[in-house]
Amino acid sequence: MIDLKKMMLDIRHDPHEQQFTLPLKGTANAELKYRILEREKVDVMDFTHTFVPEELRNQGIGRAIVRNGVQYARKKGYKVRGTCPFVESFLDEHPEYEAIRDKRRA
Repeated sequence: MIDLKKMMLDIRHDPHEQQFTLPLKGTANAELKYRILEREKVDVMDFTHTFVPEELRNQGIGRAIVRNGVQYARKKGYKVRGTCPFVESFLDEHPEYEAIRDKRRA
């Protein structure tokens, strides 16, 4: 059983590489990549790609890393966008992030 609360503490943010990673034992890291879109009023954190190793999918890892990224964006005052379909679906399912969603298209 995966401990999602502990997992949130293990997620690492690398602003230089523009990604969040979660080290996973014995397999590739889970990751969430993004880019910053500079806008006139508020910059946008556009989440472009998520990856969870196939053998660990459907256990909440993807949602945990996306939640971490979105919470970081909110803390920093960014709007958020999910170019990645998984992130877009997450945002659709979580109305608590509606106020920070970027409605404009690229």
